[in-house]
Amino acid sequence: EEVRGGIAVALWLDEDLHRVAPDAGTRMEYMSRLEFDLSSALGAHPARVHVKDLLPGSVIVDVHIQPPPGRGSEAGRGSEGYPGEPADTRTPERLAAELSSMVIDPT
Repeated sequence: EEVRGGIAVALWLDEDLHRVAPDAGTRMEYMSRLEFDLSSALGAHPARVHVKDLLPGSVIVDVHIQPPPGRGSEAGRGSEGYPGEPADTRTPERLAAELSSMVIDPT
């Protein structure tokens, strides 16, 4: 699903939502940790990975992956990157594919 130049990805975690995030405060903290963990695993700037929601059914994570800054959804535009960091020009689709391969082979 495309989301303002990015894409939405659903992840299913083998966890009980009511155990890992029993209240609103814990839920927000869990979502922040997931954003950090996912962006770190992808080697992407944390601003590109947003956990939008957690849903019951194990834990279903609604993740939105954004394009690099200055790129939007237009192919071929340059990317200035984030200050002090090398430019990451991978598309949201590429990051989603990398995340998918990590789920299939977590090594």
